[in-house]
Amino acid sequence: MHSFEFGINKTLYILKALADNYIYVLTNKESAIVIDPGETSVVFSLLKEKNLQLKAIFLTHFHEDHIAGAKDLKEKTGCKVFAADDKRIKIADSYISNEKEFTVEGLTFVPLQTPGHTKEHLVFFEKEHKLLFSGDLLFSLGCGRLFEGTPQQMYTSLAKLNILPEDTKVFPGHEYTLQNARFAKSIESSEKIDAKIDQVEKNLSKNGIAIPSTLKEERMLNPFLRVDDPSFKARVGKNISAIEAFAKLRSLKDQF
Repeated sequence: MHSFEFGINKTLYILKALADNYIYVLTNKESAIVIDPGETSVVFSLLKEKNLQLKAIFLTHFHEDHIAGAKDLKEKTGCKVFAADDKRIKIADSYISNEKEFTVEGLTFVPLQTPGHTKEHLVFFEKEHKLLFSGDLLFSLGCGRLFEGTPQQMYTSLAKLNILPEDTKVFPGHEYTLQNARFAKSIESSEKIDAKIDQVEKNLSKNGIAIPSTLKEERMLNPFLRVDDPSFKARVGKNISAIEAFAKLRSLKDQF
């Protein structure tokens, strides 16, 4: 378990789960919000250890490795479940289909609809402290697979993140950073990506995690956020659009 303070009496706990998932627990005093609980045991252990009351669960999309623990957590704590507007998430109390900010336990979030990985996918941006919980949309140096959406949808969804401040911290649904960094290097090798790979390897060896990154770093190094840059796009293909470059990158990454 890893944690850091992000405000007075506010802590973010980063829990590792399953093979490579992350579960996030935000606390404000004794109240807690859990994001994408793929399993329950690590969450219950934290709640007990820190004497926390679970008030809400946020679900970015319907995949089991992100929602499997929600039912048990809800039944045992009575918390509310806020989810992407996908009726496959049967446990939800509130389906979020707009992008209007809302406040839970003193924390204000802007939910952004971001289809691509799945038909209905949300990211949650905690506004005051600039924390982005990006589910399987944006990973550190990568993006999600297109299981249900199109390259156009994923490209458009990622573009929505450009409205956010560059010092926003990015908390993705999985630890894929090293593989993503190596893929980025295969497209364009540079001193910056080499330094990032060294940093990631050290962080994984020491702490077991390589997050968070920032949107500034993602815009600089993440190939899926660079397809609008003509010089970078030329490395992917000649005389192609940004969306065509994005689709080609995603296909190359799927085979990497």
